[in-house]
Amino acid sequence: MMSRARRLLPEAENRVMGDINVTPMVDIMLVLLIVFIITAPVMHEAFRLSLPTDRAEKLEAPKKDLTIEVDRTGAMSIDGTRSEEAAIREKLVQAAADDPSTPVRIRADERTEYGNVARAMAMARESGLSKILFVTAPRK
Repeated sequence: MMSRARRLLPEAENRVMGDINVTPMVDIMLVLLIVFIITAPVMHEAFRLSLPTDRAEKLEAPKKDLTIEVDRTGAMSIDGTRSEEAAIREKLVQAAADDPSTPVRIRADERTEYGNVARAMAMARESGLSKILFVTAPRK
């Protein structure tokens, strides 16, 4: 009886299917690829910043100001002298003790990370100096 039932079924239906239909998987992968291609630039750059160049009015430099320079590697100097952060903090605390309204100018390389500039600002604020100015190069 078993052999008779086998004969009634076509030979193709009786074999084990060894192939996998990959078309749906390829469709899903293409959709995911398109989604990532579209969203990657949006996630990387949410908005563009246009930093100021020379639109501001030039200020006369007072005699008692401090200038902190930050290079592209994050190394800092104060008034043209390369120093460690502890020495810069000490000089800022001394200036705050003399006159808390002493302005601090921050000159940062345009390729430095924002964290380096924020660290310089934090040192000035923690020292008691709240007048912080940013120095930019004039547009050519």
